[in-house]
Amino acid sequence: MVGRDIMDNYMIVNHYCRKAETYRKIDEIDGAPIELNKLYLNADLKILTGLIEPHFYAGYSGGRKALLPGISSYETMKFMHSFDIIDHPQVRNCLLEGNPFHEYGIRVTELAGAHFILNVVINKQREITGVFAGHYNDAHLAGCEMVYRHCTDQVDERVDMVITSGGGYPLDSTFYQISKAMIAARDILKKGGTIVVACECREGLGSPEFCGILTSVCSPQDFFDGYCDPKDFVMDQWCAQSIYQALNHAGKVYVYSPGLSEADLEKTGAIKIENVQETVDQLLESHASVVAIPDGPYVVGICQRS
Repeated sequence: MVGRDIMDNYMIVNHYCRKAETYRKIDEIDGAPIELNKLYLNADLKILTGLIEPHFYAGYSGGRKALLPGISSYETMKFMHSFDIIDHPQVRNCLLEGNPFHEYGIRVTELAGAHFILNVVINKQREITGVFAGHYNDAHLAGCEMVYRHCTDQVDERVDMVITSGGGYPLDSTFYQISKAMIAARDILKKGGTIVVACECREGLGSPEFCGILTSVCSPQDFFDGYCDPKDFVMDQWCAQSIYQALNHAGKVYVYSPGLSEADLEKTGAIKIENVQETVDQLLESHASVVAIPDGPYVVGICQRS
């Protein structure tokens, strides 16, 4: 990832959120400990790197996310990805003001310190199109403004059907990541509308924990009832929560995925299809307003009237 020259000449440390001896508490938020990696906290020079793109929780990736949850403890991550945080109406794509996921990140970055950030924006060919360096918040906001200009589109009102994708390889390697496309579709979809999503999922559903969630419930309400209590928190439940939020909003969700079987999707309520074009052709007869998002979560529709 960093290249041979850097690997041979610099110490590289992977952060493990469950190793208590590697992090230190610096704050509490709503009773939850905010704990970060001690190597970073003790460093004389602190530089954050990252990629800025739409993010369905933080508004945008990059900047403060390198710390929270990037090098945070498991307990901190549990708080930042709790049922209540993910359920917050301001936790959404391309929104910073009033978004607790973003605002907690800024608060923790102020406490932990960050001398400098170097963030980039890329295009669909994965080429760098913008470089944003400097103050951890000011430079990040400048990058977010660029992303907003190029990665959002205005929709006059909610539509009957959204046709989308998982964003292509490597993002759509697992169904776990399809939550990002599903939430972007939900946010411009009428209640009871239809979502059609194409995703490869060459690695299947996702982690064992995520698979366990999908097989343990039979409906969105089952999930909401079973995982709303912090005491029942399970790793990876946040993306399952986003998927069930979209399923709960939509009337039907059709999934084209060579990597998934009908059994994989059975308990989610999603419908596996074998041909996207045939399905869309049939659905167009009963859906008056339709939006297509070929690049999935990389393009965010902004609805003028909810």
